Amino acid sequence: MATVELARVAAAWAEGASADLQGLLDCEVSLGPVAVRQGSRDTLVASAAAGGGALHAVLCTRDDARLTVHLLAPAASAHALAAARLGRKAPGSAAAAPLEADAYDAFVECVELAAGILGRVLSELAELPGLEYEACTALPDPLSEDAALAAGDYRRLSFSLALAGAAAGELWLLFPEEVAASWFGPPAEGTSDSGLPLAVIDPDPAGRAHAEALAEVLGRPVWTLDPAELGPHSFDELSETQAVIVAWDLGGVVGLDLLEDLRRDPRTASVAVALATEAPTRDRVLMALRWGAATVLHQPLEAEEVARRLTPATAS
Repeated sequence: MATVELARVAAAWAEGASADLQGLLDCEVSLGPVAVRQGSRDTLVASAAAGGGALHAVLCTRDDARLTVHLLAPAASAHALAAARLGRKAPGSAAAAPLEADAYDAFVECVELAAGILGRVLSELAELPGLEYEACTALPDPLSEDAALAAGDYRRLSFSLALAGAAAGELWLLFPEEVAASWFGPPAEGTSDSGLPLAVIDPDPAGRAHAEALAEVLGRPVWTLDPAELGPHSFDELSETQAVIVAWDLGGVVGLDLLEDLRRDPRTASVAVALATEAPTRDRVLMALRWGAATVLHQPLEAEEVARRLTPATAS
């Protein structure tokens, strides 16, 4: 068995899945590789939970070793795929609700197709046995026991998902580290989620200084940016963060506008984005979640809340 770069697998799967899903769904489909990261199960599950939950599909090799790969679809992505398969409009803010029976079956069709494509890619690039779809369930709470997604480290491939030219969310492929190490070799430097920085975008110098002071408590770097200084290369830098925290008021611009830009740009589509406000009213929270925010935080930022909501695996 030959090892292969995980980035090559990501690019090949994205190309093949985009083409085959387009045929299945009868609409334009675009899957774009965004990032390869390494992180613990609890970090991954909590990231999915912050976005309203996820559907978790188990894919197994067809050989005696029964090596497992996982495909995770955040709730919005699962609903969007199911709706496209059924010829319906995506449910929007209802995306966190459980899939109805017909929508679930439609989503599983998409997963089975994706599993076959991944098996073909792994076979062609690394002489690995094919994969077959085994089961699909709602992702459990991070603290629950789940044999299908066992505790430990995973390599996560993140993909932006667009349907009919509109952003629909993202998909993740998870490889248990022991599987990834044998198939793809050691992880590349800088791929661990545990030490990635947080970015805080705030026009208030005092707010930025306060955020920088949280770095020691959070156990990770905190980058701060004045929104007036955001430039063409800023999104490249933001793509290398654990999460981006955006102030609701950016000084004449509403943070929702920047949130939308971050969600649409393929470089930052898989990065968690939180909005921070001094008045997290119910209307503001609902609006932020509908626009794609992972969560809403209080201003001034509190280390405990940031750690709990955005960096659960490293909170002290």
